Amino acid sequence: MKKLTTLLTVMLIISAAAIAQDDMSYEARQYRDEVKKFLQEEGFAPTVDGNQVDFKKEGNSFWAIFEGSTPVMVTFRTSGYNNEYDNDIAMLKALADANLKKTSAKAFLFDDRSVGFAVQFYSSDAEQFKHSFYKNMSDLEKTKENVKTKYNEIYDSMEDDKEIAPFSISSVFVGNVTKSGDIISDYGKSIYANSSQYLKPKLFIDTFTEGDYDLYVKVFAPDGLSAGSTSPAGYSFKSTLSLKKDTSYYFTSGWGSSESGNWQAGEYRFEFYYKDKLIFTKKFNVL
Repeated sequence: MKKLTTLLTVMLIISAAAIAQDDMSYEARQYRDEVKKFLQEEGFAPTVDGNQVDFKKEGNSFWAIFEGSTPVMVTFRTSGYNNEYDNDIAMLKALADANLKKTSAKAFLFDDRSVGFAVQFYSSDAEQFKHSFYKNMSDLEKTKENVKTKYNEIYDSMEDDKEIAPFSISSVFVGNVTKSGDIISDYGKSIYANSSQYLKPKLFIDTFTEGDYDLYVKVFAPDGLSAGSTSPAGYSFKSTLSLKKDTSYYFTSGWGSSESGNWQAGEYRFEFYYKDKLIFTKKFNVL
């Protein structure tokens, strides 16, 4: 994995393409020209490219795009991250966190894994752009910085987790199955005591490093830890998982008996361990 260190000035297109000048409405063209004049007066040396005005501030690129007529839709953007970041999960969490902040700027993720930052609003004249310009630019920069900070924070946390496990369990569903694996109660559905046989977990896993890994499991019934004569010391059973980055879910062994009614009604708990470290807990009920 790789931390985010610098912001790359990649142009992330929110609209499909810049609209040619001849296709612009009179209002959008007038708005664009007034914004260009304003930016010139502020010392930003703007340039015009169709329906957008481009400029830079301290090495970061900004674009203002104008579409439609009255009111004109204004998209004010800044440069973002390209797809060289390594951890998609960390980035998605960072974007969600940044977009919860009270700011006009929002972060966007595109299909090519590029990340962009934009403020969008409708406006009848360029005065709104001028009055909100510095605040919007500040919000764009803050949102960009929030994403970088949160991504690196999550990245560090996941790096620490990798010292414990080269994978992470995101969710678990429990099914009731026969010894041969035929489903009695599907995964995540209600399990009834009178038809209960083998409790079998379905694990959704994010794999950091591919390989074969031993996962130790404790099954707690209402009367305590369930273990048998072949159980590893302190556990119910062990399953070896062959993890691949392009596979999202896996099944462990089932735990129980071929006799229907094996499990009494009550609260149950699966605990999953890697190298004696608890990494996930799943609680459920047998009815």
